Amino acid sequence: MMNPRKTIVLLAGFLAPNLAFAGGYTLPVHGVRSLGMGGAMVAGTSGVDALWTNPANLDESEISVEAAMINLSSSYTPLGDGATTVNNSGRMLPNPTLGVVWRANDRFSLGLGAYSPWSAPVAYGENGPQRYQLIGNDQTLAVYIHLAAAVRIGSFRFGGGIQNVMANIKQQVAVSAYTGLFGYAQDPSLDVVTQLDLNDPFTLTGNFGAAYDLGRFSFGASVQLPFTIAGDAKVDQRLPSNVFFDNVTLVGDKARLEIPFPLVVRGGIQLRATDWLTIETAVGFEDWSVQQRLKIEPVGQQLEGVPAIGTYRLGTLTLEKRMKDTVSVHLGADAEVTSGLHVRTGGFWESSAFPDETYSAALPDDTKVGVGLGLSYRIGLFRFDASVAHVFQGTRTITSSELRQVNPTNPSQADVIGNGRYESGYWLGGLNIAFLPGWGASTAKLGRPEDTLNVTVDPVDAM
Repeated sequence: MMNPRKTIVLLAGFLAPNLAFAGGYTLPVHGVRSLGMGGAMVAGTSGVDALWTNPANLDESEISVEAAMINLSSSYTPLGDGATTVNNSGRMLPNPTLGVVWRANDRFSLGLGAYSPWSAPVAYGENGPQRYQLIGNDQTLAVYIHLAAAVRIGSFRFGGGIQNVMANIKQQVAVSAYTGLFGYAQDPSLDVVTQLDLNDPFTLTGNFGAAYDLGRFSFGASVQLPFTIAGDAKVDQRLPSNVFFDNVTLVGDKARLEIPFPLVVRGGIQLRATDWLTIETAVGFEDWSVQQRLKIEPVGQQLEGVPAIGTYRLGTLTLEKRMKDTVSVHLGADAEVTSGLHVRTGGFWESSAFPDETYSAALPDDTKVGVGLGLSYRIGLFRFDASVAHVFQGTRTITSSELRQVNPTNPSQADVIGNGRYESGYWLGGLNIAFLPGWGASTAKLGRPEDTLNVTVDPVDAM
């Protein structure tokens, strides 16, 4: 007979998913034009892109719509002979941006946009060796609604905005019910498949920035404020197929959860080297160490039909995350090869948010090296942009993992699940169409010749 005390602890642990959705998926670049320059657009960003990167550079009137496709190619192979390799099969969805910038006068502009952070979904098979790390999070969605304003005072520009983050986070993970009395640690008949669904439609945050022009140089900096997604998550569970659990039921399906997201700081310097060439270098810092641990607090949940116990009310669970701050460095160039046609290229490097001890297939966030290429063509009042990039993450072989199955009954018998070979990389591509109403050459910003509408004045008409 199973020890009743162990039974209580075991079933309480069913509510402890690995929460892989929170970090490591947001790429250090956002926007089709920025992608082509490797994310090197902080001092020189413009239009709707400025909402995300630096709201101080909201300037000329623009209506913009874009979509980016992000594919994460990742695989995991456990250590050992004959190990099965699993590959990410997460569905690829467009990351959209829709925005409007209105230049009210020479000193003031407003911007309004809706966009998703640039990230890639992850999904694997329910029976794969990674199932204790993650089964899938490819139904997770997040949208920012952003209202911002910018003020121009001579060579200085200042801007800021308020954002509402609407998030629907869904994740599946397997929890082990192995007690040591029967079966084995990764016995599929002792798996508890847990799905967590957190819907938070209202989370306020904001960003602000500043920029300064000095001759051929422009300087820019911005700060994205931290925020926390929180709410009562719905918890659905499929109890183990083992006969021991035939009469056990879970009453209640809510758990309180809070997920902090980081402070982000960006800075950049743009050089207008010639009338047709601009170069920018930028840096970024993301405070991911804010996620050291997460707490799950069951709301009125209890287990019924526990052998030799009857009813048991579930308590708070704490999950260790141990994330690290990340730093990124960007370099990009924009060249006007002919009137109205621009070519962009650039690259970036970003550190990983995870040490070997907590790295997993759920969070394949390794050190990144990204290379991008983009085109921009202006015709009349329209501008068309296209970019493509590849992010190299390579292979990471881990032999010192401290990740174990969630198994609160006998944690000393829980298998280590993080050791193995991880391979990952991204392909990104996107298209943007912008309508530029009422754009005038006299107000176009130096260094962005594709944004300048050449106007020819007839001498007769000028008299």
